[in-house]
Amino acid sequence: MRRYFLLLGVLLLLAAAIGGCGGAATPAMQMSSNAPADTDFGTTRASDGGLFQVTYTPALEPIAINELHQWTLHVETPEGAPVDDAVIAVSGGMPEHNHG
Repeated sequence: MRRYFLLLGVLLLLAAAIGGCGGAATPAMQMSSNAPADTDFGTTRASDGGLFQVTYTPALEPIAINELHQWTLHVETPEGAPVDDAVIAVSGGMPEHNHG
């Protein structure tokens, strides 16, 4: 009897683990239909304080999905002067995908 409950417990844990992984249809993987109105998909952005402009360029186009990417970043002042030895921080959040 004890062996039965142990086997049942293992099967329930396995089912929960598989169910938790879900497929592509899980809510966390779906695109939000309420994208922010100010979403900017351009390749040049100003820093939060407006002190710098950053332009990013992919090494290959079109950009491939599910592949490693290589990007070139160009950092300059608002006047266009290049910035040397810049320290870059990237936030990889994806709020439109309901995660990150």
